[in-house]
Amino acid sequence: MSKRSGNKRKDGRAREIPRSKARWRFVSIKNKRMVHCESPKERDYCIFLEFDSRVRRYQEQPLAIPYVLNGEDHEYFVDFMVELIGGRKQLIEVKSASEVDFEENLCKFAAARAYAEDNDMEFSVVTEKDLHKGFALENMHHIYRHGAIRLDTEMILSIMETISPFDQTMVETIITALAPISKCHDPRSILLWLIWKGKIAVDVTQKIESTTAVKVRRL
Repeated sequence: MSKRSGNKRKDGRAREIPRSKARWRFVSIKNKRMVHCESPKERDYCIFLEFDSRVRRYQEQPLAIPYVLNGEDHEYFVDFMVELIGGRKQLIEVKSASEVDFEENLCKFAAARAYAEDNDMEFSVVTEKDLHKGFALENMHHIYRHGAIRLDTEMILSIMETISPFDQTMVETIITALAPISKCHDPRSILLWLIWKGKIAVDVTQKIESTTAVKVRRL
């Protein structure tokens, strides 16, 4: 199968989402731009990509893949191309679990797998069953909103010095320690910023409460 990417837009998309379809936008820190999504599931998947330390960047609607259905030629625009830190690329389709086995989708997926194999990539289908596990999605959305707060160098140094004596502890202990140095910031926001930056580890699949266990990472 030959490589094909269609006519690219300036933001890298092979097509614009049709006006007849609902559109969602997601502000990506990794991509440093707005990501255009075709469904809430795609937007939620962006959160997982932002949290995945293996992911360098990702592109929505990256290319057109030809496929045949009932003897007619069509084009399939896969939802995402994900580039990992090591350079490996993945093609990802985000789809409702109830729609995965539709004949048209099975034809699309077969074409995408063949394209991926021909181009040294991987192809996967992600459904809401992958996205909604425990409190992960809810926590990630909450943490992500605080990932872009602006902290000056002096403040960051003070924060790191404050949490350095801790190893394994609880959320409320870190918040109490941060309160005297938080200045105009809510210490809870600083905690979430620390989680986003990977300075503090927490099990995001569990509800984050005052007694939730956290671990200060030695980087």
